[in-house]
Amino acid sequence: MSVEQINEEVIKEPKKLLRKAYDGTITAMSYAEILLNRAIKDLVRNKPLVIQIPPSTFRSSCALAVKK
Repeated sequence: MSVEQINEEVIKEPKKLLRKAYDGTITAMSYAEILLNRAIKDLVRNKPLVIQIPPSTFRSSCALAVKK
């Protein structure tokens, strides 16, 4: 589609062009979400998920509270 054709469509039916852009964005975002979820599943499958809390004063306070 050339620039001239796009300009003609915008002048004739701006809502139609905006709807096409919106639908394309939704499709792209949905596909990106699917790929991200697939990558996360592959990562978790290949490596155990370990959540570590970095050393901080909050962690130290919690450790002291549990010891008492």
